[in-house]
Amino acid sequence: MSLERPAYVLWEWNVRVHPFDQQVEAAAAGGFDVLTLPYRKYMHEVGAGRSARELKAVAADRGLKLDFLDGMSGWTPVRYPPSADAFLKNALDFGVEEALELCDAAGLRHIVAIAGFESGALPHTQLVDCFARLCERAARADIWVDLEAMPMMGLPTLRSAWDIVRDAARANSGLMFDSWHFVRGGADMNLLASIPRGRIANIQIVDGSREPRSVDLWEDAMHYRELPGQGELPLQEILQILLKTQDLRSLGPEALSDELDKLTAVEAGKLAGRTTRSILAAAEAAGRG
Repeated sequence: MSLERPAYVLWEWNVRVHPFDQQVEAAAAGGFDVLTLPYRKYMHEVGAGRSARELKAVAADRGLKLDFLDGMSGWTPVRYPPSADAFLKNALDFGVEEALELCDAAGLRHIVAIAGFESGALPHTQLVDCFARLCERAARADIWVDLEAMPMMGLPTLRSAWDIVRDAARANSGLMFDSWHFVRGGADMNLLASIPRGRIANIQIVDGSREPRSVDLWEDAMHYRELPGQGELPLQEILQILLKTQDLRSLGPEALSDELDKLTAVEAGKLAGRTTRSILAAAEAAGRG
């Protein structure tokens, strides 16, 4: 890992039940540098009469940046699966133009692309072409694009996402690494260690039970993803690999937890900051030992 400290990112999902201004307070209370801005949250605020400029100002007043347009599936013709509920449709029903417009308005420098399609619905060559085109459009605006694997969607494993990023071969692209998705997708540690330096720059540190708590992975993902150190996943082993093989630019938790939802925004932010720093320090100490 580079000597410069990576940015600490509070992914909006950790404080999903709280309004935007309280999310900002949570990020500040937890000592984070960045609060993410998903499209659904932005559109909610716009609907309430607020502008991107106002949102940026609210964050800046607390010493925070807004970044990472999280969950962009419109880089392919399929934005969401046939089984998607109203929430998922609302969250994913936007395309490349809308994504770039939001990034420009709010000053976001990263897009997290995901699969809205079901596994096998689109051929690999088409996915590579679509991803390459997204990266080319984003490069003109100096935006980095990460592709994220999710076991509930059409790119269920780290390998499936890496094959696209590798074959598209665009300089402004990499993998968004999420430890929960990685473990639920099979936890291929050898593959993780083999990915070239520079292709994993931003990571989400997520904990949970070793085995899913529900047979429905969506249910498991939306209710039982925990803060670092509050579950059973091999986070230290994963972090040690990443610290050795990559130069991380950002890291942060992305818990979607019913228990975390019960806390106030500030309580959740403080706990998220504390657990994130603790697991990172432990991994760094183990790596030195």
